[in-house]
Amino acid sequence: MAEQLIATKAAKLRALAASASTADEAVRHLNAALYLQPKSVNLLVDRSDALLQLGDVASATANLRHAMQLAESAAVALVGAATATAKSDGSDAWARAELQERLAGLLDLRAAALVQAGEHQAAVPYLNEAIELTPHRPSYRMHRALAYTGCDEPILALRDLDVRRKSKTPQAHTRAELGNALRPTRDPTPPPRYLGVRGPRRQRPVGR
Repeated sequence: MAEQLIATKAAKLRALAASASTADEAVRHLNAALYLQPKSVNLLVDRSDALLQLGDVASATANLRHAMQLAESAAVALVGAATATAKSDGSDAWARAELQERLAGLLDLRAAALVQAGEHQAAVPYLNEAIELTPHRPSYRMHRALAYTGCDEPILALRDLDVRRKSKTPQAHTRAELGNALRPTRDPTPPPRYLGVRGPRRQRPVGR
């Protein structure tokens, strides 16, 4: 009975977060909900989205990473599934691929901020992890090539571009198309807008 009351309270707080007029308000409601259900993957993903709206990419990444760890340790990640569903016992189940896509997108955003600040070397580890999580995304290799260029590592940059060029993805560019982007300049050229973060949150049943 107590467990059901906690779940009901957390669900109400999550609904309040979803209807909140500001991201700050949403985070407050989600903090309260996570106090009640600290191992809810759904709530962590929601708070990650809200934090991202506030521009706190680092905290958003930490929340999403924790959500993925919980999903995997609880064996509720559905490997290879295209969508996520709620388990019959009420706990939340996420597709491993979906969480990986989200986390890779946030890592890519953190790398973008570092590249724009001229900290190319610091951006590389984030892009390494993004590529490891989603090797089918050639755009992350292009972003790493830009980071390598800022590190004066042209061979590594061209290696990434070769892999991207061989990709079957329609978005893939050739080395010639990226020549201008890789040409060293006096001031580092900001990378193109980094994509990869999903759009509006989708409401899911609150889990444990």
